[in-house]
Amino acid sequence: MVFKNNILNRKDLSRINHLAIDDESLLFGSLSQNNEFKDGFLTYALRKACRNESTTWLCLDGEILPNWCDSFNSIFDSGLFMQLKNGDHLRNNCKIVFETGDISNASPSLLSKTGIICYGEDLVGWRSIARSWLESRIQNEVQCLQRCFSKTMDEISNYCLKECKPMLPVCEESLFISCLNLLAAMLNENTNIGGEVHIERLYLYCLIWTFGGVLEQNDQRGFSELLYRLVTALPDDDLKSSVFEYYVDESGEWDLWSQSFIRINTEYLTKKQFLSDKKNTKTISNQPNNEYYSKEHSNVTIVKRLNFSGATNVNQLQKFVESNIVHRQGFTFGAPDKKKLSIFIDDIDVPVTDKNGIQRCNQNEKNFCFNKKNFIQIVDSKLIYSFSKPFEVKKLEDISFYATMTYESRKARSIDSRLLRHSILLYLPVPSGTALRSIFNGTLEASMLFNEKSSLDSDLHAALIDSSVKLLELVSEVFKPCPTPGRQHYLFNMKTIITILQNLRMLSDTQRTDNLFIISLWRHEVFSTIGNQLPRHADSYWLECTLNDLIKQKFSSYTNSQDLLDNFVNFRIENRNFDRPMSSFNNRSSKTNLSTFESLDKVRSYLEQVYNRYKEEFGYYQINIFLSENAAYHIIRIYRILTFTQGLYLDFNFNDLDLN
Repeated sequence: MVFKNNILNRKDLSRINHLAIDDESLLFGSLSQNNEFKDGFLTYALRKACRNESTTWLCLDGEILPNWCDSFNSIFDSGLFMQLKNGDHLRNNCKIVFETGDISNASPSLLSKTGIICYGEDLVGWRSIARSWLESRIQNEVQCLQRCFSKTMDEISNYCLKECKPMLPVCEESLFISCLNLLAAMLNENTNIGGEVHIERLYLYCLIWTFGGVLEQNDQRGFSELLYRLVTALPDDDLKSSVFEYYVDESGEWDLWSQSFIRINTEYLTKKQFLSDKKNTKTISNQPNNEYYSKEHSNVTIVKRLNFSGATNVNQLQKFVESNIVHRQGFTFGAPDKKKLSIFIDDIDVPVTDKNGIQRCNQNEKNFCFNKKNFIQIVDSKLIYSFSKPFEVKKLEDISFYATMTYESRKARSIDSRLLRHSILLYLPVPSGTALRSIFNGTLEASMLFNEKSSLDSDLHAALIDSSVKLLELVSEVFKPCPTPGRQHYLFNMKTIITILQNLRMLSDTQRTDNLFIISLWRHEVFSTIGNQLPRHADSYWLECTLNDLIKQKFSSYTNSQDLLDNFVNFRIENRNFDRPMSSFNNRSSKTNLSTFESLDKVRSYLEQVYNRYKEEFGYYQINIFLSENAAYHIIRIYRILTFTQGLYLDFNFNDLDLN
């Protein structure tokens, strides 16, 4: 570690994370159409080193893979040169250091020509990290925090890492560094520190949400009990509350999270929002909460969102960052108008791995986002390089990253552990029980009051919430994605039920007083939202039986043994004249006319009227449609989706599969 720090202090160190480049020609150069050689990152670094009088250290940070490290064989031979693709020899004037955590893929030739130093897991420890960090703090903070570290760290670290099983692969050093980063941000933000008690409480708060933030709820209770035995600066526990139910306010006092709820946020989301608001924090959490980031201090912060997918690669990620920064001065870049830039990345674990199990785009992300991982320079300076010669450096200023992922320990493809080590990790459990009921209640209440409409009867409102919670539990248990034909796409979650409840806003004021109509519409939306995604006959039958049983249990007093309404449409089905051409309709907000029908003939008659009108106005587009019953029902389903704001329609079929 001392050797590494001494190297980092030298000005002639070049550090390259080679895994951040998914094109080998960008590393070792390529030949143009004119057979001229174009330098890559490594060859350019070697040329630059040859011009230096002093020895240059070249540090290659990342996994050692045969497809690129074997290109160094000629350098390690007695000739000390690299042979380029055009046959030229490039003299080596570098000391090359490989920094990696795995040498299983290294070739015997490389291992036989390099000196290997192995650092054990317990080499550093939290004490050396604390000693180094405290050197940058003022004296009254140092004295207080030294005592705090001594009282808590050994016991807490042993409990979290040995007695419990964290939700993510973590180590003591990474959690402690995250704790110190969060603590530094909070100490720097609080200009009016009220003494050692205030400092200790801020430290305990950071300790709770870095070490305890990666534990499951059952383990968090044990964490809380242990911390109460170790220190006395925690809140008075008259109600036997967990330490996770408190935060430190601006005056240095403990306050309950429950008093900070806004809108329909649950307690977990409120905690996450507060933590993410701290300066200089990088957060990866599972279960997304996007609304906060889109509205975070819009007058001083620009928030951009990027969704990762299986096709996301290094170039796309780098271009996204470069498109959102401008030149400020010198080599410094940042958000326009000297604002801060917050980038929210959704599904950070989705990008596919290569044949060596590397997520290339996440390797690139570590260059300019997460501590100690950079492209050529140290990430503490937040540098990125262009992908063209002379590979100019861009120093990023006022930039922070948030990311979400859904982590499952049984998944073969997961997030890179080196990426996790340099982020503050927050595990948010899937809402259930009271939290889930609170979300559904707030969603339904807001949907009913939309456009200043009237709310539902309180008892019926509560029955709808109870039924929705129970339905989600049953559907989540039965309809799980699996390799079975017709079930690969199953992904029903809290968002599914929220969509169903939001669609009840279509009710008119008159319809909101008809309990039978409301219950019928709720059932119709369940079939439309969930049932239309079920290609298997057995699954459709299960949903129908389950929903009928649920209605009997929850709504029997409202239906009075009456049959529920089955057929709903989102448009007026009575015949009418069109006063203007159909092509002139340009309403961004479609007006929904919710109604029922007993016979499909009336709907087909109206659809034929619209079809004939369309042919009259757009005669040059020849379409032939036979409006059978199946076609009419399909049009009704499609129209229902497209009438909603940002309604997206995806059509698929499983005709070639046996789904019986």
